[in-house]
This record gives sequence, C-alpha cells and structure tokens, in this order.
Amino acid sequence: MVPSYEDKKSALLNAMRSERRPLRYAEVRQIMGGDAAIRRLEADQVVERISAGVFGEPGRDTTWDSVAVISCLHPEGIVCHETAAIFHGLTDANPDVVHMAFPRNKRVPVHPDINIEGHRWAETYLTYGIERVNIGSMHVDMTTRERTVVDFLRRMERTGMVEEGLKVMRAYFETGGSERELMRIAKQIGAEAHVRTVAQTVMAMRGMQ
Repeated sequence: MVPSYEDKKSALLNAMRSERRPLRYAEVRQIMGGDAAIRRLEADQVVERISAGVFGEPGRDTTWDSVAVISCLHPEGIVCHETAAIFHGLTDANPDVVHMAFPRNKRVPVHPDINIEGHRWAETYLTYGIERVNIGSMHVDMTTRERTVVDFLRRMERTGMVEEGLKVMRAYFETGGSERELMRIAKQIGAEAHVRTVAQTVMAMRGMQ
C-alpha cells in the first residue's frame, strides 16, 4: 500500500522532531517522494525553506537558524570561537558569521546566504572538549565553555587578539568557571602551559587567587 500524503507528512515531522534538527532537501524529498509533495508542504505551511536546501518547521526558535543550516548541511562541523562564546554567555558580541571547525581533510564550505568563518582542525582538536547542545529545536556539536576559553587563548597567542581572549577568560571565571576544568581541557589538546600562565595572570589581576 502506497503511503498517503498525510502518512508521509507525519513521517517527516517525526523525523524533524526526533532528530531535533532541520532536514536537507534530499531528506525531505526521499520521505515525501517528490517535489510536488514538497510544494504542497510549503503551501500548507507544514514546513518552510530556512535557506538554500534546508527545511524546518514554522514557529521554531529562529535565533540560531544560521547555525542550524550549516550544522544540517555539514554535520561534521563543530561550532566554536565567537559563536560558541555567545551561546555560553562568555561574550555579548554578536558577529554576523558562524564560526565552525572542520576536519583538516575537508574544505571549508561556502553558503550563498550565510557567512562562515571556517577553521580546519586536527583530530585531537575535534575530539576533546566537545559537547552536544540544544539550540532552539536542534542538537548541535559545540566546544564546551572550557574548550571555548582555551581556543580563544590559543588564538590570542597566534594572532595577538589579546583583548578578546582576556574578556572571554574573565567572563568564564566571573560566572563560576573552574581553573581545574580549564587546565584539564587545555592539557588534552596540548595547550596547558600557555593557558596556565594566562589564567594565573588574569586571576591575580581580578583578585581571584
């Protein structure tokens, strides 16, 4: 028996809700069986096209749509740097780009609607200090609070972006951050010596020792 439009629609919504993410065009087409059914879904306002090749449910939290789109199209990516710092409450900056890390053997993607600040990391950097978080109606892989701070400090050393690195470090400790956890993550990716020096300096400046 051929599934009806309603059956396919239910299967589609179940997939979106159970996996907590938008779906790529190819996934929607596979479930619905063709473009005519997709157009009907859009006309019925069951789904909406978030961006090129990505569909989501109307009424969702759209705050993180740009992250949702890139994570949906490139699930191997890890949300990091400024984007992660915003999510973790470590900065009040609001850059108009998505910061995401990719394996070194992958090209940084380009999207027609979204600016991507891509970083290419070795396997170690893609493994430690990574967690799956809920953003709006989806799951996304992202650097933890501690790992995000460590990455800012590593970048500070390479690029001279001192103000940004120290600001994130201070925010981390002022919101209950643990030096032990920070050092644990730093050690896992080989940045312990540098992070320890900076952390001790900042804590001394803030009277936290």
